[in-house]
Amino acid sequence: MKNLKFIFLTLFLAVFAWSGPLGAAEMAGMKMESSEALATIYLTLSKAEAMALQGNPHIHAADKRAEAAGKQSLQTLAPADPMFMVERDGENNSPLNLNGPGVNTWMVSEDLGFPGKSFAKVDVDNAETGKQRAAAKEMRREILLQTRQTFWDFYYRQKIYDVEADAQKQWQSLSQSLKSRELTGQWLSMKTVRAQLEIANATNDLFTSSQALEVSRVNFNHLFSLPHETSYILKEIPNLAPLSKPVQDYIQTAMDHNPMVEAAQRDLDKAGAEAHVAALSHLPDFNVRFMGVRNPEDTDFASYGIRVGVSIPLFFPIKQTQAADQADDQVDASKYELTGARNETTHRVEEAYESAQASWRLWKLYEEGGLLKQAERAWKATQAAYRNEQIPLSDFVDNYNMYLDTLKSYYKVQADYGKALADMDYQIGSLPVSGKEKE
Repeated sequence: MKNLKFIFLTLFLAVFAWSGPLGAAEMAGMKMESSEALATIYLTLSKAEAMALQGNPHIHAADKRAEAAGKQSLQTLAPADPMFMVERDGENNSPLNLNGPGVNTWMVSEDLGFPGKSFAKVDVDNAETGKQRAAAKEMRREILLQTRQTFWDFYYRQKIYDVEADAQKQWQSLSQSLKSRELTGQWLSMKTVRAQLEIANATNDLFTSSQALEVSRVNFNHLFSLPHETSYILKEIPNLAPLSKPVQDYIQTAMDHNPMVEAAQRDLDKAGAEAHVAALSHLPDFNVRFMGVRNPEDTDFASYGIRVGVSIPLFFPIKQTQAADQADDQVDASKYELTGARNETTHRVEEAYESAQASWRLWKLYEEGGLLKQAERAWKATQAAYRNEQIPLSDFVDNYNMYLDTLKSYYKVQADYGKALADMDYQIGSLPVSGKEKE
């Protein structure tokens, strides 16, 4: 019995020892595959826009809706399927006795409706197609706006992360210096505490910046429909030019190309086409039948005929009046919507214009006014003065924090102006769309 227990125990340990390395190897393989799946993409703004247009699922969904709407007009224009019927009378008035001689009849019928009604319905289908295409353009421009905003958010957050990482290193270096001086009795301990406090603040700011940067990275993955682990490095930052036209010119451009105005115009076109259909909906419908009849004594069809039918619109006045009034109300509502869209677009363009101008003035102050260069020179002078013990620690800390704030403000102003230009392009409808959607 003991031998059996020993054998079973030996077998169990052998199996366990054999399966252990195998599981480790499998896990190692999984880790390798996971690491190989990671990808880093070097982005420019134009590349980000191209990737969004190519990969975003919302854009593809809007394109498919437009394509589906464009395939309706031929179905509407096609006439109704004709009806073919064959009749044979039974012998001796018995419908079940088909062996004897009887009357044979064949007939083809076609419901024609009222002439021109199909073409009016096709106009409605074409208007709906135009509306869906306008919606697809709107989706493209909306995704491109989000892409540009995410691009500038990513740029700003990356810069802030770099500034915070460098600041943490500076505070840690200063803390080490203060500790060494404290040991020699040259510095009070409160100065070391101040440095430790700044290190804690820098660590917290660095963590916050890393989380914000991670949000922007994930936003890119959502916009491009790429795996969650994909990372990005900005390769080139576009030049930011000032607005070159007065606001009235941008408003005029928006009236022709703004996606909201275009969608409202397409909706008005559809309402007008539906009003035309409503004017024809309750008119008389026509039916045509062509038939042949064979007498019981004959072997061939000897009698042919045609029959034309027309519906009697007894309730035409009531139906037509209500349908026409209903369609006119829809047209009036669409006109009001178009007017409202134009008014709202004018307001949005003016607001985007003022926001872009304000951001440009700040950006110009940093770039052309030399504010950033002055801050850099002042910080270098502060470092030299502190090394020569010409200024106290409190002045050094305040000057360094002011320098960091200047750097952060510089990058924020740059990113804000980039996003303001993106919003301006969106409002006037000048964001790029794919080639097949350009008019």
